[in-house]
Amino acid sequence: MKTPRQLLDEQMSEDDLLKNVIEMAALFKWRFGYHVFDSGSKIQCPRCDFLVPGRYARRLGEGFPDLILGRVKEDSHRGIAAELKSMTGKVTEAQEAWLRFFNLMHFETYLLRPPDWSSGRIEEILK
Repeated sequence: MKTPRQLLDEQMSEDDLLKNVIEMAALFKWRFGYHVFDSGSKIQCPRCDFLVPGRYARRLGEGFPDLILGRVKEDSHRGIAAELKSMTGKVTEAQEAWLRFFNLMHFETYLLRPPDWSSGRIEEILK
C-alpha cells in the first residue's frame, strides 16, 4: 500500500514541481534564474522578477536543463543546473550530457523529482 506522500508525489506534474522550485528560489533570494520555457511549461510567478525567460532555448541545444539558478552572497557563490521530471519522466542522454557539462563548470547539478520536494531536499538545496 502506498503512503499519502507517495500518492501526492505520483500526481505532481513536472510543471507543478517547477513552479514550486521557482517560487522557493525566490523566497531564498536567488538573484539569477533562467527557465527554459521552450520545454513546454507555462509557469507564472509574480515574485520571480529574477527569472529570465528562455524563449529561444532550443538554440542552446537539445537537453538543456530546465532551470539554471545563480546566487552571490558575501561568503559564497553558487550556481545550480537542474533537470526536473515527474515520477515517470525519463532523462535523455542529451540532458545527462548537459548536467555533466555544468558539473565540470563547477555548478551544482540535480535531477529533481516530486519526492525531492515532499521530503524537503529541494529546500535544503536552495537554502
